[in-house]
Amino acid sequence: MRVAAGGPVDPSNRPDAPAMLYDNTTVIGSWISKEWSDMSWSYKQFNRVIDNVTMAMPHAGIFAAARHEQNEIMQPENLAGVGEYRVKAAVVSPAVNVLCVNLNQTELSPLIYVTWPNAKFNTGEQIPGQRLPIPSNDWTLEAHPKPGKKFMNRTVVDDIFEWGLPYGYQPPTFPMFPIEYNSILNASFYTYGSTDSIYLLFKAPNTITKDYTVCKLRSGKFSLHFKRSSLTFLVITPACSTHYNVSGTAGGQMKSNCEDAGDNMSYERSVPGTPSLFNKDWINVGSELVRALSLGTGISNANASSSRLITQLVTKDPAVGEVATRNGSMPTISESLAVMAGSTLLLSSTDATFYHYWNFTNATLDTGILLPFNASIQSQEYTSGFVARWTILFYLILIIVFCTNIFCLIYFILQSGLVTDYSEPQNLFALAVNSPASRRLGGSCGAGPEGNQFNVDWHVMHDDNSGHFFIKEGKGNGSAREAAEEEMMEGSGGVLRQRSLRSQSSRSPSIRPGQLKSVKSYGRLSTNRTSWL
Repeated sequence: MRVAAGGPVDPSNRPDAPAMLYDNTTVIGSWISKEWSDMSWSYKQFNRVIDNVTMAMPHAGIFAAARHEQNEIMQPENLAGVGEYRVKAAVVSPAVNVLCVNLNQTELSPLIYVTWPNAKFNTGEQIPGQRLPIPSNDWTLEAHPKPGKKFMNRTVVDDIFEWGLPYGYQPPTFPMFPIEYNSILNASFYTYGSTDSIYLLFKAPNTITKDYTVCKLRSGKFSLHFKRSSLTFLVITPACSTHYNVSGTAGGQMKSNCEDAGDNMSYERSVPGTPSLFNKDWINVGSELVRALSLGTGISNANASSSRLITQLVTKDPAVGEVATRNGSMPTISESLAVMAGSTLLLSSTDATFYHYWNFTNATLDTGILLPFNASIQSQEYTSGFVARWTILFYLILIIVFCTNIFCLIYFILQSGLVTDYSEPQNLFALAVNSPASRRLGGSCGAGPEGNQFNVDWHVMHDDNSGHFFIKEGKGNGSAREAAEEEMMEGSGGVLRQRSLRSQSSRSPSIRPGQLKSVKSYGRLSTNRTSWL
């Protein structure tokens, strides 16, 4: 036989399973045990279409653990939205397995109540010839093993689904055959024997296949694989770890990393020899999901939209001489059901234990407790590069700023020296002490200026001969330049000349005023510029 055209055989090429947590964290699940999801191998082995996938989700409790105050992990909102961190946690990962098998009407009849002897049913008017269970009769009371028998009717797929002896699980029972584009939920999984799964019966359109499809859903905590004699879970593969990445610019992402031999944070590394476990209580959550999605309304031929969409994902019957394979552009029915059930895994693992066992007496805890687990944390508390491609435009601004800094550096090297800031307290005090008295500010020494005295203009004056600086009031009008020129034009004698003479007598004759540091500094502010700046 040869592989049918239309899609890759390798399940590793399938897109990752998406989900969402708290509306702000993208969740990515992992397809595990991919070697046992080979539809072509299953078709060769059992001569029927078997769609078997297993999906692991990350542990949703890592979201709260990363934000717990005792872990002291800086969040992006504490760093103006520019920080980020990565957490790799060695915790269990919840998983769901979906096994869908195509059966013809004869093969399926042992599981359909209306085909049993002494079954009570009506013939439908909407669909001629369709057998419907009587509404007033609770048919589930008759869905039990025959006297002296432990298990219900045998089928040709018992070894595939692990029904009856020696597996210990009861097969499902359905009230009737669904019509095209409809599905029915098994209603007897709580009675007559233990089970850890829920079952759905689908009828794809006849253009895809004339067979019916039975799907089995069950959940566990680990990535598991199958034995060759059947398609049932038995042994643990390399376990999973949960990776949680948070960025102030890109948001949060949580994913499960499974079957990675190089993953040092896998749960199996922390707890060697972990046994395989399945959570039988998951059927309580899974059945509510199925009902909420109207996947069990085929009992009334409701033609629910969700059932219509999913039934069209049933794998088409291969042509003679070919084997079944997955569609390269469309998900299969098992993959779609697994992704839909992924939300229950996230919900169930929120505030759940990080271990593969429950180490408490009570089923629930009134007050939560802290549980340690192995993890590695990598954090970045600043941004050193671009995140989005459009932010590369900011590099142009950085280049301009860098060139401006280089230019300023060269300018200050060529124009060396400092400029005195006369508004600094120590410089202003020295100017005031060495300045003549002000007529217009007279009387303000004790209590400070008031009234019109605040309008008095003042100037820092400079004597070119002595290099002396002082403050002198203006004339009340005119510019500072005019006031300076008027001062320099005053006659001999007076305060300025006296101060100048005293300054000259106390200064060494060998030092000229133009050589003083103060003169050079003032010259940078008052004289004509020698640079184009």
